[in-house]
Amino acid sequence: MDSESVIEFLGCVPLLQRLPSSSLKKVAQLVILKHYDSGEYVVREGETGGGVYFIWDGEAEVTGSVNADEGNRPEFKLKRYDYFGYGFAALEHQADVIALSKLTCLVLPHEHCTLLRPKSIWNADKAHDTCSLVENILHLEPIEVNIFKGITLPDAPRFGQVFGGQLALAAATKTVDCLKLVHSLHAHFLLVGDFNTPIIYQVHRVRDGKSFATRRVDAIQKGINIFTILASFKKEEEGSVHQEAKMPSVPDPDTLLSMEELREKRLLDPRLPRIYRIKAAAKKFVPWPIEIRFCEPSSSTNQTKSPPSLRFWFRAKGKLSDDQALHRCVVAYASDLIFSGVSLNPHRRRGVKSSQVSLDHAMWFHRPVRADDWLLYVIVSPIAYNARGFVSGQMFNRNGELLSHSQVHFESIGGKEECGSSNQSIKSPFLRLTGDIRMDQPGVVSEGISQMDLSQQSLISGLPDDIALFCLARVPRKYHTLLKCVSKRWRDLVCSEEWHSYRQKHKLDETWIYALCRDKLDRLCCYVLDPNSSRKSWKLVHGLPPRVLKRKGMGFEVLGNKVYLLGGCGWCEDATGEVYCYDASLNAWSEASPLSTARCYFACEVLDGKIYSIGGLGSNSSDPHSWDIYDPCTDSWKFHSDPNIVPEIEDSVVMDGKIYICCGTSAVTSHVYAVVYEPSSGTWQHADADMVAGWQGPAVVVDGTLYVLDQSSGTRLMIWQKESREWIPVGRLSSLLTRPPCQLVAIGKKFYVVGKGLSTVMFDVENAGNMEGVMVSSSIPKLNSDDDVISCKCLSI
Repeated sequence: MDSESVIEFLGCVPLLQRLPSSSLKKVAQLVILKHYDSGEYVVREGETGGGVYFIWDGEAEVTGSVNADEGNRPEFKLKRYDYFGYGFAALEHQADVIALSKLTCLVLPHEHCTLLRPKSIWNADKAHDTCSLVENILHLEPIEVNIFKGITLPDAPRFGQVFGGQLALAAATKTVDCLKLVHSLHAHFLLVGDFNTPIIYQVHRVRDGKSFATRRVDAIQKGINIFTILASFKKEEEGSVHQEAKMPSVPDPDTLLSMEELREKRLLDPRLPRIYRIKAAAKKFVPWPIEIRFCEPSSSTNQTKSPPSLRFWFRAKGKLSDDQALHRCVVAYASDLIFSGVSLNPHRRRGVKSSQVSLDHAMWFHRPVRADDWLLYVIVSPIAYNARGFVSGQMFNRNGELLSHSQVHFESIGGKEECGSSNQSIKSPFLRLTGDIRMDQPGVVSEGISQMDLSQQSLISGLPDDIALFCLARVPRKYHTLLKCVSKRWRDLVCSEEWHSYRQKHKLDETWIYALCRDKLDRLCCYVLDPNSSRKSWKLVHGLPPRVLKRKGMGFEVLGNKVYLLGGCGWCEDATGEVYCYDASLNAWSEASPLSTARCYFACEVLDGKIYSIGGLGSNSSDPHSWDIYDPCTDSWKFHSDPNIVPEIEDSVVMDGKIYICCGTSAVTSHVYAVVYEPSSGTWQHADADMVAGWQGPAVVVDGTLYVLDQSSGTRLMIWQKESREWIPVGRLSSLLTRPPCQLVAIGKKFYVVGKGLSTVMFDVENAGNMEGVMVSSSIPKLNSDDDVISCKCLSI
């Protein structure tokens, strides 16, 4: 097989997406081709093997583990692009690997495995923080397959906006083999980003062809998609060539002043107003990672009209790593620094504030490019109309070769005359803000865009705030999203604890049901149901954190107006203590205070305004016999232990101020047993044996009474009679409506049985009729998919 085919194959191996192209090409040269017949051992447990194995063709089976009991030895299959033999502290393999068919593997010998641990995604030998600033800015941290994390460096210039599109391009690049290079991209900016919060980049592999590949990247911050980018990649090949575009005649960059030199010159320019020069001198100047030299420096300010065009030379400061993918990302970064503002040049005048927000940005690469060599950027804005502008640009190298085209479409904000000394202006909370900065005139003081101070305005004009709150709090919860769009004051109110408490105090709160599910692709998803709606249907809760999508055994709990996802584990991930929180008022996910103990497959309950995470599997032998308590007042977890807690947890409820845990089958008696937590003493004791005997399914407590959904034969609702100490059947549900396995949740006296595909049966336990032994109920149609329901919780606002 040829080296090109090997590089393309290795580019699709998830483990290798963090490698620089130079390392990937070295691996392709060093791997050894090995063939195995069906049934032949590839490696045996305890052997060192030949190195790291990448499956080229065929299937293999992993069986056994040196740490597993004889009766509990895991088996699973490996197929094309899977790998084994990497990541163990010792060289010995931890399991047998047997070929299930004709098997072909590429083996990287042990002595070359250091290639799999590069110091950065762009350079195998230099750490990212020792590289040039722009290379450091474009560094990404691979988190999982197709998922990366990027941050805004504290010492990087900010330009009044989050530059994430170029990092999204970098993320897409790392999921494509290094023989394919980006030739076009199209980015859409959806929401304003936060400098101080990391951005998660989730890459979707739209298409992988022989010559082309397509990637879509969603940039997610605080659980919300803030922009998306679609990029196309192509393998280099020979073809016809022509170029009609001509590079304009401009001064050589070596004869022009740098931005720093031009700034110093402008500070001493007597033609500029003295107050402007004082402000410019006082403003902190952060050096740019891109060196820029303007072809026609001028003495105009951000209130001076000029033509809608601009030409300048640029290059990255410092020497970049020799990776063409990096150079194209740097060029994409530089293309957006001084671009959309060109369209505002003819409309600037004294006393008028204006700025622009990018709506979308497109770029095409025609030839290989070196971003650390001088490149000429020729920018022109052919039209601005209807508060929108359009700007296009061409990039040439010093030989006059056309390297790329770029285009941006933006919306103009402001443009209104100021009155007196007022500094009020408009700010869009939804789109990327660039600020009113003349980037082509270094040192210009930005007027900026300040938020209107609405803190002194009334909630409703002409009404005292207490009367306005009385009115607004009675708006149904389904319209709260619209209330938040009216003004910042309304948004802050609807998202506040005051709003939450007021609605609860006056019994205006509405309860919705949240369901944690797993779809047919084995990914977690979350849905919400408004049971008071006239058209009841489950709605998807967007923005689930990408890190949790493949996790198993997570806790799911509600406290106040927040939903919590806790702990969990995965095939290649040990139990974790990570906690994520969904604020139902803000409709946003965020990372919360982590568990004090990493756990998976554990119980979660709320008691006395605190979350209890109990038992399950952890990272050491003591974890299953412990629990953590989360106090929202201190935003912290506290660890406790008790030998009565065991790992095999089936279900849990809170009843009579105590937590009951159904622990599954006892190793001694083969009977189901349970323990109960007494908060006054902080200890766990064995629960009533008669009650535990009938606890065979999901349970819920209503008015101090325990109900259980028994699914052992059909679907029956059972009630525990404390006085007679026996289980009494309430009724059977129609097999035509329920789709086990089901979860049980209650709001008031109404019960909701949620089954596969979120098929939902509703009935009032006190008023439900009975026809031939079957309880009369209403139902909500299931989704088109057959998602499995993991847990259901109620949240009131």
